[in-house]
Amino acid sequence: MINSDLYNFTIVAEELNITSAAARLYITQQTLSEQIKRLEKQYGAQFFVRKPKLRLTPAGERMLTYCRKVLSEEAALLEDLQDLDRSKSYRIGYSGTRGSFILSRAFPIITAEHPGINITLISDTTGNLVSMLSSGRLDAYITSGSSCPPGCKAEVIYITTFVYICRRSLISQYCDIDGFEALPYSEKLAVITRTPFSSVPSHFPFRKTLDEFRARHGLTFNEQFALTSSNLNFSLCKGGQAGIILPVELARRYTSGLDLSEYVRLPLHDMIEIEPLTLITGGSDPAIAPAEFLSILKTCSPKED
Repeated sequence: MINSDLYNFTIVAEELNITSAAARLYITQQTLSEQIKRLEKQYGAQFFVRKPKLRLTPAGERMLTYCRKVLSEEAALLEDLQDLDRSKSYRIGYSGTRGSFILSRAFPIITAEHPGINITLISDTTGNLVSMLSSGRLDAYITSGSSCPPGCKAEVIYITTFVYICRRSLISQYCDIDGFEALPYSEKLAVITRTPFSSVPSHFPFRKTLDEFRARHGLTFNEQFALTSSNLNFSLCKGGQAGIILPVELARRYTSGLDLSEYVRLPLHDMIEIEPLTLITGGSDPAIAPAEFLSILKTCSPKED
């Protein structure tokens, strides 16, 4: 603050009571009285008539007018400086595997295109992210689903698709592996249902999606393994013991560094996640325009040929 005495003078002028003004300022009456006397000495004017009741003199009324102007200008300066600081930072929240996946791709692009902006990533529950965005502590967040808090905007980044993966050596036990790629989609599905299948755990969000896909095609997978996490299930796939269906994001994570020529990858284009991955932005004026950020995220969306 430019001068706390000016602010304290304004409070006294509003209250016209030293006791209540001191209580409002959380200081003693003596300290406040000394500040007022210091101001009067500094400006060579008497601002208050003390008796019988405290009231402003003409000089005090003029002083109050100028104090309010000075304090208003200082408040505007502080807000401008905070806006300047905000313009150099961009705070992104995310929840879940998909949010982590896409930001791991988008982060290098954002930092390269905006080298002067400090990018902060915050992982939390959707409920907490909503609260942080509403209170101005976030500029945007990424989450599953299409629900949007009041006053915010939701934009779909992508809708997850899935891929079936298994080792070629496993498929070769059930059909001519060299002719597998030439089979129609429905016949490929028929082949993969005969192979040992590592089932998706029931608590996984896309289990319902998988069950609907199986019902739509009349499929019954040969579920010989039922483990508790997709990475354990994929280890069976990697070892050639079973096939597995995974969201594209997880499939890319688990197959990174592997020789994909040893695997069959069947994109399941008609199997999609019910809940899209969504970008939620608030009503502020962030350092990176929401449309630009959305465009970067869409560029980083997983695609399976």
